[in-house]
Amino acid sequence: MLYLSIDRHTGKTLTDADHIRQSIQDIITTPTGTRVMRRDYGSLISELIDAPVNDALPLQLMAAIFDTIIRQEPRVTVTEIQLRHSENGLTADIGMMRTDTGENINFPVSVWG
Repeated sequence: MLYLSIDRHTGKTLTDADHIRQSIQDIITTPTGTRVMRRDYGSLISELIDAPVNDALPLQLMAAIFDTIIRQEPRVTVTEIQLRHSENGLTADIGMMRTDTGENINFPVSVWG
């Protein structure tokens, strides 16, 4: 299926994969409960910002990302999530398969920073 969308920063037309990336970035960085008409939209990542930094934190972050995507982005199936520190904070490298074409797509999403 062809999705027609525009980049929220430039106003230019986005490809299907770029639209999926933009949507996932928005979903992950929006705290759950902050959209008035869609209280379930967003992720629980913001609740983990002050969590203790221990062995459980990366698993909690990956679970929050995975849960958010499977609940709110039907165009993809998550195949892999890897967290890494970047110059801008924490980045999740997310591997997915598009449900409409079967195409594998991978891209980084800024989680914190």
